[in-house]
Order: sequence, then C-alpha cells, then structure tokens
Amino acid sequence: MLTLSSSEQSSSFSEETVAALTRILDLLPHLPGLTLQTKFGEVHVSRDFSGDTASAVDALITTLLKDDPSIIGITFPRTGKRPEHTATMKDPHFLPDGKQFAVVNQALKAGLMESSEAIRRTKTIDNKE
Repeated sequence: MLTLSSSEQSSSFSEETVAALTRILDLLPHLPGLTLQTKFGEVHVSRDFSGDTASAVDALITTLLKDDPSIIGITFPRTGKRPEHTATMKDPHFLPDGKQFAVVNQALKAGLMESSEAIRRTKTIDNKE
C-alpha cells in the first residue's frame, strides 16, 4: 500500500488500520485509491499503482512485446472511469495515463518532488480519466 501525505507531519497508522485499508482496496478493485482526512491533513492511500505494482506490470508488458514479435499490443478493458487501453511498444503501460504516472513516481523517488505535489499531480491525472 502506498500512502502520500499533503502534510509536513508524517502520518503513522496502526497495523489494524493498514490491514483494514488494504482490505477495502482489495474488495473494491475498481477504486484507484482513497483519500483519508486526518487532523494533520489529507493522506492519499492506493495499491501503489503509481509505484512498484504498475512498474512491474509495465515491465512484463514490455517483455511480452519484445520477446514475442507476433504480439503487437495488449488491450486492457474499460474499468470504471478508465477507458479501454492498448499497450504497445510505443506506450508499454497498462494504464491509459501510465506515462504520466511513471513520471510523477520517478520524480518522487528521486526526491525531485514533494509528496504533496505528487498527490496533487496524481489526482489531476486520475480525475482527467
């Protein structure tokens, strides 16, 4: 689970809270994430789609497309508000806006972006879909 806080003060959650949030996201797979309202500010919680999970899926897509020249695209069906999307060698992402999410994630990991800015940009990308 990925958590990004808009506050300078870090939020710490109990194991029970993390387990409950994880279970909510498991039970509602169509939701990309949740925003918790805390006394310190908003905390965005997701399955880490903008992180390692998305990167792992995108890497597998790239492997499939490189290793089997007969496969020229992989179509992911429409889900919730996300339209159908075909991953290709030019765009090897399972999310329609995968390139934009990857840029935000890389900047955050490299320390080039504060978590509050990453939250804002992620929400902007997600709300446009």
